[in-house]
Amino acid sequence: MKKYNIIFSMVIFLISISLFQYCDSDSGSDPDNGDNPPTSNYGLVLGTVLNSNGTGLGGATVSASGRTTTTNDQGWFTLSDLSAAERLQITFTLNNYVDVQKIAKVIVGESTYLNVVMMQRATTAAVTGSNGGQVNTGGASVTFPPGSFSGDGTVYANYFDPTSTTFTDVFPGTFEGIPNGQSSAVPIESFGFMDVELQNSSGSNISLTNHATLTIPIPADLQASAPATIPMWYYDTQAGYWKEEGTANRVGNNYVGTVTHFTSWNWDRYYDVSYLTGRVVDGDGNPIAGARVTADGVDYTGQSYRTTGSDGTFNIGVRYNSTVIVKASKGGITSSPRTVYTPTTVGGSTDIGDIVLAPPMVTITLTWGSTPLDLDSHLMIPAYGGNNAGHVYYNYKGSSSSYPYANLDTDDTSSYGPEVVTIFRKFEGTYTYFVHNYSGEGAGPLTQSQAKVQLIVGGNLYNFNVPTSGNSDNLNSWHVFDLVVNGSGGVQVQSVNQFQDRYEILGTEAMSKISDDKK
Repeated sequence: MKKYNIIFSMVIFLISISLFQYCDSDSGSDPDNGDNPPTSNYGLVLGTVLNSNGTGLGGATVSASGRTTTTNDQGWFTLSDLSAAERLQITFTLNNYVDVQKIAKVIVGESTYLNVVMMQRATTAAVTGSNGGQVNTGGASVTFPPGSFSGDGTVYANYFDPTSTTFTDVFPGTFEGIPNGQSSAVPIESFGFMDVELQNSSGSNISLTNHATLTIPIPADLQASAPATIPMWYYDTQAGYWKEEGTANRVGNNYVGTVTHFTSWNWDRYYDVSYLTGRVVDGDGNPIAGARVTADGVDYTGQSYRTTGSDGTFNIGVRYNSTVIVKASKGGITSSPRTVYTPTTVGGSTDIGDIVLAPPMVTITLTWGSTPLDLDSHLMIPAYGGNNAGHVYYNYKGSSSSYPYANLDTDDTSSYGPEVVTIFRKFEGTYTYFVHNYSGEGAGPLTQSQAKVQLIVGGNLYNFNVPTSGNSDNLNSWHVFDLVVNGSGGVQVQSVNQFQDRYEILGTEAMSKISDDKK
């Protein structure tokens, strides 16, 4: 762990977006800079995994498209080198927590940010298949008739209230489902869902031989609009969609329905759509590509989203004649929420104008292997406006709203990373980024660390892998790259990719300000 005591600072973390301009030829190298590395034809997904109290969950497994990583001790994760995808299915698992799957759009040269909430398993109970029984959880229940399964089982059950503030964050997939007899998805609004697992003593799932009955309460705020019958939907983790199967009946202020298999079950109805159009721009009115625009229902429990195109525009489907809250986000930065009334006619459209967002211009992500335990990101920033040259690192994490307009978003001290550094403004001069082996070469040399740095700037992604040889002097730092900003704001990416002593990179004066105390 680290003790933070110093003035300048530095970082390194992962990805994001870009408003940086830079010179680039068709081959991906700058014609004026032979060191400029080629770009990569991939995108990134990063974000945080939190519990219901907003605390980061370390050790959660994040997997998608054959790639797997774990969250650091602050709940941050990154999945790198992902091919472009409209609907990438990302699964989050952690012992004693309910699994969550989220859907993300992956854009080449961009980062996609996700905020995920995982809930602890609420109820655990033993049930005998021959006798059956009932398991209650949070006002909901699952009832097993005698003979509904073979042997003895353990039931893990959670009910999710659609009126809770974390509902959209814990909701599996998106608010889209495939109705019976159809092949395409429709938007759905939820009246709550349950997650139920039935396992034997070895932890394997038990199949039902008959059926079970699920009962959920209808929250008071939804009772006036709750229909007498409602479709039931199960979440298909292979397809990444909710699929309609069966119907629940309203009994008093509860919905009751039967199921023949266990997964997450949702009580939803689909709705007619109208549209909101607009644009996401930065503070200067420039369009922002790759921003995620969400519309959360105020008078219905549903969420829809779209990703802006190269011109910053979006066209998002919402429930007609309703009220929604619209926000745009990118790189972990979110715009101010806007309350919008949707068109009163089915298929109607309203232009809501520009949404102003100030996402990071540069994102830097550092990951590495099991050893050494502690690698640190460092970013040196040019002097500006009477400020001396800045230094962002573990002891000074910077600021996104004042000089140095750069931020270390997360610092990892126990292997793997990620560490993420974001830059929000560019100043003329040279930005230097390097990785320091805080654990020391004796605890694991840099050449064997499997360290990888990914830089996103100007809509391009650059990969840097630590050299596996060439450090015979056991130097403690890897100088990865420099960003050279000219007077008109153009940026050149200059690959350095050399081992150096930290004193050599920082200079004696800067080093004298650094305390290496960590706890």
